[in-house]
This record gives sequence, C-alpha cells and structure tokens, in this order.
Amino acid sequence: MAVTDGEDAYRNADMVIVATPTYYDSATNRFDTSAVESVVEQVLGTDSRAFVVIKSTVPVDFTMELNRRYHTNRILFSPEFLRETRALYDNLHPSRIIVGCDAGDEDMRGKAERCGSLLSEASLETQTPVLLVGTREAEAAKLFANTYLALRVSFSMNWTLMRR
Repeated sequence: MAVTDGEDAYRNADMVIVATPTYYDSATNRFDTSAVESVVEQVLGTDSRAFVVIKSTVPVDFTMELNRRYHTNRILFSPEFLRETRALYDNLHPSRIIVGCDAGDEDMRGKAERCGSLLSEASLETQTPVLLVGTREAEAAKLFANTYLALRVSFSMNWTLMRR
C-alpha cells in the first residue's frame, strides 16, 4: 500500500520495515544511520503498536542502542542479502532469513518469530531456513556478508588484472 501520510500508515501498521540507505563514511569511520533513525523515531512517535524491522546495514549494537534510547522492545534487525541487479530475485528466493532480537525477552522473541514467518511466507521458496539470533549476531552477519562479497570482487578484479 502506497501512502503520502506516513504517520497515518504507521498508526495502522502491525509491522514497519525500514530499508533506507546507510552509507559508510570512511573519513569518520561511521555509518550514516540518520535516515533509519528518522523513520524509527517517526514510527515510535505515533500511537502505533507496530514493531519496527530494520533491514538497512547498521553497525553492531545499533538496534540494541535504539531500543535502549527509546525505552522500547519493538525494534528488531533482519538483514537482507541482496546481490546487485538481483534484488527482486534474492527477496523472492532468499538463501536464509535471519531475525535478530533480544532472546531473553519473550515478547520480542514472539515478534521476531512473526517477522521471520511473514518474510518466509513472502518468499517463493518452501524450505528457507529462518534463524532467530541476537541482534548483535544478526548485525554482524550482515557486515560479514558485505565484507566477504567485497573481498570476492577485489580478488576477482586482481586475478583478472594479473592474467593480462
């Protein structure tokens, strides 16, 4: 559903997925998470009971810090593993679905299970593994996957140049 009034949409939502850009600034050695934080603040500022699922690349401990800052347990992290030019295919055919939450919080774990179930149902695959892990592990998995892919590209380019 497309809307022009975010506050109205957030108020009536059960779940809000945040997938905004987070650029890494090598000069400051930090991610620019301002877009993610802005959406989370907007959602939590309404009288919504929706839980928030961050899918953007964020630093480790970011989700836990947001939950702490806003005195809530409604923010989860679920990394996406999308290849360039293959985003739609990768969303419809995920190799795995990871949802990070505070495992000691039963309410949060229930939200994480629901999120994993909804993402699995949206997939065209029937046996996609859904992994519930801590938010730190989920955030780290996304960063490690990005680093691995960057290394593959770098090695591939170097190999190609060496063969010339």
